[in-house]
Amino acid sequence: MSMTGGARRCLSTVVLAAIGLSACALNQEGVPPPKNDIFYPGGALVDETGKWLFVTNSNSDLRYNDGTMVAVNLEAAETDRAGTWSACPKVGWIPPSSQSPQDANHCCWDVLDRLALNCDSRTYVDVASTLRIGSFAGTTTRQIFCGANREPCPKKRLFVSVRGNSSITWIDADVNADRKLTCAGSGSAVDECGTDHRITQRPIDPGSNPAATIVDAAKVILPEEPYALATFDERNWLLVGHLRGGAVSLIDIDQSRGQPPSLIGWYGAIVPVDTNGQRGITSLTRLSTTGSFYAGSRYLPRAVGLQMTGQGDNSGAATLDNIAVIGNGQQYVSNLPGSETRGIQFIAPLPDDPFPESGLAFVLQRVPPALLGFQVANQPPVDVLETCNSPTFLDRHGTGINLRLYVTCFEDGQVYVFDPRLPRLVDVIEVGRGPAGLVFSPGDDSTTMFVVGFGANNISVVDIKPGSTTENHVIQRIGFPSPVPR
Repeated sequence: MSMTGGARRCLSTVVLAAIGLSACALNQEGVPPPKNDIFYPGGALVDETGKWLFVTNSNSDLRYNDGTMVAVNLEAAETDRAGTWSACPKVGWIPPSSQSPQDANHCCWDVLDRLALNCDSRTYVDVASTLRIGSFAGTTTRQIFCGANREPCPKKRLFVSVRGNSSITWIDADVNADRKLTCAGSGSAVDECGTDHRITQRPIDPGSNPAATIVDAAKVILPEEPYALATFDERNWLLVGHLRGGAVSLIDIDQSRGQPPSLIGWYGAIVPVDTNGQRGITSLTRLSTTGSFYAGSRYLPRAVGLQMTGQGDNSGAATLDNIAVIGNGQQYVSNLPGSETRGIQFIAPLPDDPFPESGLAFVLQRVPPALLGFQVANQPPVDVLETCNSPTFLDRHGTGINLRLYVTCFEDGQVYVFDPRLPRLVDVIEVGRGPAGLVFSPGDDSTTMFVVGFGANNISVVDIKPGSTTENHVIQRIGFPSPVPR
């Protein structure tokens, strides 16, 4: 397959796209993507039943003309973990492409790590549900609840930031249907998310003056490099942070009016500029006890607090005129000269904690690599914990004394585990090449973690059950680890 000069230049972004630093705004025509495999995954979500894992394949080397979202059967993978399997034939063995996914030997025990079961990912992918969503897709979030009282939504929806076409693509998910994932609309193929499922600009309302509204709508375009996502369930809003320019976009995702999700507008200058005049957002985190969000700055080591305000118009719809993003005055600023905040997590005190100061905020700084603990906003950090080289994501899981913070280490192929109440590093999990994020099975005290293996073209299943004989160890790989797709 021939490749244009632009596409060749994009090959250098394979690693950078996974950690949110670069991407090419193009969609090269070429070979259709496979429907039954995992290739350069950039994000994942577990459905609320825990039976399915939705994986976004970023197509970051542009070998295909689209990335995909696939539905992975976690129940089938768990069943295989209890089966009887032989050892893999050799170190680094990968089944030949000619081998059927239904082959009786689709799993084998890793030669170097006999606790890890390597399995053919094609065995678990529901081909009927695979969707083409564009290239350089990554961050994914979902809408389960709607309205002020967080009632279940009529439809469970997934939202994916797709940087190749500068869109937020939305997908309906129903694990009880024959097709677990759907997004086909008018004029689109059944396996492709068409333009009516891509949020790129504010919709045009003809009204009484079509010419004026068309001009107005054309001015409200989703900014480039959409990346960080966060839902505001009580208002039926989706917030989008942009890697370039530092804007926060507001999307109306209210399902009650029977309208598709739509862009309302965007707000610039959310985070301050660096000395070169650049700004960008790497993360958006909701403080669950309030309506506050915190935006992680790409170019400065700080997290900036935001407060959503406004009640919408008389119909309940959000509008540009009365919805605004305002600062809440709170910032968590590193005392280490450097750049790039990669996430923030808030830790509440235990119910009978004799040390109330354990109500902390932890901020992950990429350069220099550190996990910073703050007791109070607008004050210097009280704890500085060294992390791996170039940490990329910060997540939390567990409750009480089992609460842990997880730092994804893209360059080192590891996940660092911190106890935030001590605070200190308590474990390092070896997960393979280029982890690009992680998700957990449902429930605050669930015991399984899924690591997105961007560099290994697979998903690693990790046991995180406290006291388990395989605690913090990879117990299965959904997809044989490989530096390039099969």
